[in-house]
Formats: sequence, C-alpha cells, structure tokens
Amino acid sequence: MNIGKHIYIIFSILFFIVLSGCMKTYKLQNGITKVPAKSQVYKNKAKFNMSLNALIDTNVVYEEFDLNYKLLRRLDNHPENSYYGAYKFYPNGYFNYFIIDRDASLNENSFNPQYAGYRGVYYLKNVDIGYDLFSTVNQSGWLGKLTGVFFFRGDTLLVHGYQTKDTSIYIKRKLPGQLMNFNVDW
Repeated sequence: MNIGKHIYIIFSILFFIVLSGCMKTYKLQNGITKVPAKSQVYKNKAKFNMSLNALIDTNVVYEEFDLNYKLLRRLDNHPENSYYGAYKFYPNGYFNYFIIDRDASLNENSFNPQYAGYRGVYYLKNVDIGYDLFSTVNQSGWLGKLTGVFFFRGDTLLVHGYQTKDTSIYIKRKLPGQLMNFNVDW
C-alpha cells in the first residue's frame, strides 16, 4: 500500500469538507434556510442570456413529480412524501428551490425568497441551460454548490444534477399572483 496516496486522499477530502463548510451564510426570515452571504458565489449569473426566457415560464412554479407513484408529490399521500420540491424562475437569471409541506396551506410566504427557498442562478452553458444551486449538501446542514442542467419540454422541467447523476421531473403549476410576485437580486 502506498501510504502517501492514502494521506493525499484523506487530506483532499478534509480540504473539500472544510471549504464546503466555510461558505459564509445567513438565515432567511423562516429562521431555518441558510443562503450564501456573498453575491460572488453567483458569478455564473454573468453567463445569463435573455433568450433563455423564451424557454422558461417565469409566471409559474414547477412542482416535483414522483416517478414511483406516477403523480405529483403534492398529491401523494404516502408518508415518505410529506414534502415536495418546487422551482420558481425569475426573468433575470435567478431561481429558487422551495421545499413545501404538502399538508400546509400555501400562503404569502410559501414562495417568498426572503422568507425561504434555496437560491440559484441559471445561465447559458454551451447550448444547454446550466444551473448553480446553493443548498444543503450533507446531514450537518452545510451549504454547498450543486450544479447541473435544466431541460424544458412543454409543461415539464427535467433537472439533471451533475453530482447525483439523477434526473428529476417537475410539472408546471399556475398559482395566484399574490403568491408569486417577488423581485429578486442576490
């Protein structure tokens, strides 16, 4: 065994963990959700192109679809699916990923980016729509950057994550304006 190789791997992992945990954050108004404190982390926003707005409906949310049960997670009564994810896109290249309790009524804070929701940017990446999402990345609640690609097909959003190698499905849902009218610029 090459001891030097093992030490290098261990230090590399520890270095990654320390870097992931050192991102300066603050909590949103819900007192739970952490977001990056510095706008520099959203540097790929510079690659945003207004032409992407022709592909993305910024007047809706895209709700998580459960492939196992073939229905929206919001409508799923299985105990393991008491929460569902929803993406909200803004016309300036920003987006939020919200985690919604399916048993709670939607209110003015459900999609309020100052109250809750992980933050991200979408941008032109070659011919695709790339994304950077700043979300919890481990059980300790550390914030890190998740990257991948969005694919829009009619009323369907496919989200492919580079870290997980998974593709998730989200379906468009129109909601009343008072739940959706927020301006963002982080």
